[in-house]
Amino acid sequence: MTARILPAQQIEEVDRVIDGLIRDAARYDNSELLDESQCWSLHKLAAELYAAGFEDGQRAEATRVRGQRARDVSAANRSESGAG
Repeated sequence: MTARILPAQQIEEVDRVIDGLIRDAARYDNSELLDESQCWSLHKLAAELYAAGFEDGQRAEATRVRGQRARDVSAANRSESGAG
């Protein structure tokens, strides 16, 4: 799988969550310590969620742009035909 880029702020947030889980594991008997693989998996999940949100935003913006272009073309056609 291709590596995903994750902004520093999100990396820091995932690390804060991991640190909290590690503290909980030391404090509570019913909480297990995360291993490095689990920590990596959390970072990977965050990157995938961030990428999905980014891609959704790009698609939404493209939809808005197409709608604006269609309105512009329609308005131009109306003004050329004298209907506007």
